Amino acid sequence: MTCKLSGVYPKDIKVTWDKTFESSQSQHLEEHEDGTFTVTSVLSFIVKEDMRGTRLTCQAGYEGLTPVSGAVTLGIRGPPSIKGPKKRVETGQMVSFTCESLGDQDTSITWLKGETTVSGGQKMSWSDGTRSELKVTLYKNDVKSRIYCQIPGYRGGSVPSDALNFSTFILVIPEVTIQKTSVEDSHNSPSFYCKISGFYPDDIKVMWLLEGQTLNSTLFNSIKNLDGTFRAFTLIDVIVTNEVKQLTCVVTQIGNRNVTHSVEFAKRSSGDEENVVTPPACHVPLWFIFILVKVCLFVTINACFCLAVKREIRRKRR
Repeated sequence: MTCKLSGVYPKDIKVTWDKTFESSQSQHLEEHEDGTFTVTSVLSFIVKEDMRGTRLTCQAGYEGLTPVSGAVTLGIRGPPSIKGPKKRVETGQMVSFTCESLGDQDTSITWLKGETTVSGGQKMSWSDGTRSELKVTLYKNDVKSRIYCQIPGYRGGSVPSDALNFSTFILVIPEVTIQKTSVEDSHNSPSFYCKISGFYPDDIKVMWLLEGQTLNSTLFNSIKNLDGTFRAFTLIDVIVTNEVKQLTCVVTQIGNRNVTHSVEFAKRSSGDEENVVTPPACHVPLWFIFILVKVCLFVTINACFCLAVKREIRRKRR
């Protein structure tokens, strides 16, 4: 901070600062052709955020005379502070971020997602500083991303910034599927497993239901995928009878959000011991079978004819 006095004579004018914090002071003197002087007083101090709004007064005068003074109020630009969602938000939805910098109503704020600049921030100014709001859509591959707000060109070229990890608020819903691991044994007890893939965070609960009744099962530890999401699975043994029953895998995430998958099974009445988790039937049209038979006969007859011709040629040569 400088206090500059021009056209001073004589040069032994006294310059003081009215302040309430620690600082150092230096004074520079420059003589002009007309014999007057310019006196510059430099006040050096460490800028702190709690100095915002502090009034500095520079006084200059000769002994026995009324001093002259000038004052300035410190408008200290604070570092950016980013705020995001306070609860988990499902992928595919839009979220809002707010970045604030106190002390300057004309601060330039930029946004980055990872290393990519994001446009669309809405800038607003108010009495205490500058605010920017940004809205973005969440995607599954955002689990490992970060959102930044920055103030470029600040304090000699440095870039103050603040950031939020998407992992603190993103919610990725799992895909749930049931598959059979084996046919039933002699006790009619096949195994099923529930595959739970692509979810975040890894705090889930899994429950098996057989015709609405809860079954005991074991959930294996979650495994982290390369994209930051998780996968897991659980096994269950079920007694099979001739009656068709419904087996359901229920996965519960944060906020009691349930994702389910169900299959129906029964022991076949024909005596086949294979457990039934019925896939869609494959129907082949009769016309297709007829054409296929004709093609096979045509190929066979031609092959036989060619073989007979070759044998006749060999016989004549002999």
